[in-house]
Amino acid sequence: RQAVRRAHRCGQDHGAEVRLLQPLRQSNAQDLELIAATATMAVDAALAGTPGVVGQDEEAGDKLSVIDFKRIAGHKPFDITLDWCTQLLARIGQPAPIAAA
Repeated sequence: RQAVRRAHRCGQDHGAEVRLLQPLRQSNAQDLELIAATATMAVDAALAGTPGVVGQDEEAGDKLSVIDFKRIAGHKPFDITLDWCTQLLARIGQPAPIAAA
């Protein structure tokens, strides 16, 4: 959590737009590592002037990277049947999604 707070403060100090998402009630060590790595990479990218979104890049084997905005411009529909999505919804007590007809 300290790494996330430091990254958030650093981004704010350098005029970067920083948005932190609240983790689920019970973050595990793996979640916290991903949050810290994401925050650090986002601040580094902002300081370097690299535009994009930090995330696990599906086209690069889910490697954490700065993904160019052009690649995430909304042209690809979100697959609500992906295992990670349905598992997350189940974990937080939400019903399984139903695809539109």
